[in-house]
Amino acid sequence: MLELAATLMQSLRYVMPIIPVPVIAAVLLRAGDKPMTSLEIVGECDTLIEQMMAKGAAMKAEEMPRPCTLSNSLDLLISRNFLFESNDHYRINPEYRLLVQYYANSIEH
Repeated sequence: MLELAATLMQSLRYVMPIIPVPVIAAVLLRAGDKPMTSLEIVGECDTLIEQMMAKGAAMKAEEMPRPCTLSNSLDLLISRNFLFESNDHYRINPEYRLLVQYYANSIEH
């Protein structure tokens, strides 16, 4: 049963699209408690997506989220209180850290 689950999760990487919110969540979790600027977040998101694509993720370079898409996703995360923002520095709201981890885990495969 575990082998079947592992095979299924491995196969998902080739068909599941990469969406911005989990990528942003993963980037911010990697930063720990260090606030990041929007420019840093976008750059790290691009790097993470490129790494995922190199491992076979279901995305082509021309389909990568644009900076405005990532910015809109940041705004969404702030509006839901998942993140704090001050002077273009973003960090995870500790009250929502587990939920941010949940989103980040959705792309770990």
